[in-house]
Amino acid sequence: MSTDSLTASASLTGDEPWLALPAALAVPPGAGAVCDEEGARKIGRGAAEGIFTTGPVMVAHASLTARRLGISPPPRSSDLLDVLELFAFVRPAKFCAPSPTGLALAMGQSEPKGAEAQALALRVAATGLLKELADPAYPQREDAFTLNETLSRAGWSWSWRVAGALQHQPLRARAHRGSGLDVWSRLAEWEDEAPRGEAGSAPVDSESARIRLEKLLQASGLDETRPTQSDYAAEAAYAFSPRNEEGRPRVLLA
Repeated sequence: MSTDSLTASASLTGDEPWLALPAALAVPPGAGAVCDEEGARKIGRGAAEGIFTTGPVMVAHASLTARRLGISPPPRSSDLLDVLELFAFVRPAKFCAPSPTGLALAMGQSEPKGAEAQALALRVAATGLLKELADPAYPQREDAFTLNETLSRAGWSWSWRVAGALQHQPLRARAHRGSGLDVWSRLAEWEDEAPRGEAGSAPVDSESARIRLEKLLQASGLDETRPTQSDYAAEAAYAFSPRNEEGRPRVLLA
């Protein structure tokens, strides 16, 4: 569903207080950018560190952002909003690479190139996710509201914005309201077994393992080299090579 259709269906004006977002900060390797109501712009490392530590600010993967800035991971704070947490709430069990690029791709945007584009994509993603919650067609809105109440008591930084988005449309009354963490109580019991597979080997050579790791990093928006991890992937490939004798599997001690 596009952002335009979400806005129309939920009758949003754009002036809702829960849509007033702080600046979005992106710090890909060797660069930094911030995006606020005035647009996206490049910033230096010192400015990026200042925005990150003083807040309020939106990021993707707070711990990784801190590591790239060369500082200790920050404590949980109402001024630090990790958009990855919002994505996990709005789209549970859906995949998203932990980066601004990953969020953009998961939200159906084109791949953002450069720090400024990533900061803008981060802000667009956060806005789009909140608008999804405001859409009357969002599934199990009452359950989401109950879960958000539990997260609010734990100090979740997104909670009041999420509550505002969910209450933009009337919520149905619930006879019993738990913590929102007992999802299994509403699922029908079922059993399943995976089909039996064919015996065989699917070896991966060392160079292919290195190439695949590089492509995975690029697809996740992590345009950085990881020589140690690449060496490990190449060595680990040995353990998956076909054995020469029965009862003597390949073993790698790491």
